[in-house]
Amino acid sequence: MLPDVELFAVQLPGRGARYSEPLIRTLEALVQQLATAIGPYLNIPYAFFGHSMGALVAFELACELQRRGYYGLRHLLLSAKRAPQLAPLGAPIGGLPDEDFLRAVSSYGGIPGEVLQDRDLLAVTLPILRADFQISESYRFQPSGPVDSSATLFGSVRDEYVPEQDLLAWHSNVAGPCAYRRFPEGHFFINSYPSQVVEAVNDTLRELLRAMGPVR
Repeated sequence: MLPDVELFAVQLPGRGARYSEPLIRTLEALVQQLATAIGPYLNIPYAFFGHSMGALVAFELACELQRRGYYGLRHLLLSAKRAPQLAPLGAPIGGLPDEDFLRAVSSYGGIPGEVLQDRDLLAVTLPILRADFQISESYRFQPSGPVDSSATLFGSVRDEYVPEQDLLAWHSNVAGPCAYRRFPEGHFFINSYPSQVVEAVNDTLRELLRAMGPVR
């Protein structure tokens, strides 16, 4: 990360150090909690990055902060997620029986083989995966005007779940210009090409800092 940029990673309830907390299963509840938690840190310009469901969280969080009167957002980096106004692709899977659910999730390529083969680890991971899909599948887009921000859209040429035209449709939800960065592989290209993704994020932030000039 760049020397003039401080990185904050969001850890959701029910994961990592917050494992003992109840999982959240709706985007509205998650965004409300996040907006309240990060509000005290938003006294300087900021940007959000989110991949897949995280892109939806980043966007709706930006909308909520704008409603609360925070106007420091400079950029959204939205990765591997169809624009929120588009109808869902396929049937929901969050409520499927375990075996069917895992088979459907595995098709995204985001579950390491060692997790699938370890029953104890799978027992921990499965409820988290279900909660993530329930957040996405229960979401309903409520248009409220574009977010006052520019954006960079990250996509893959081989992501069958997020066609390029569905990713580019984000442009109607932001007031500023949208750039597009294309990567190889499939939906989880951030796992296959982490250094390239970090480099692309840094390039974007570097351009923003250059355009903003010194922050006082």
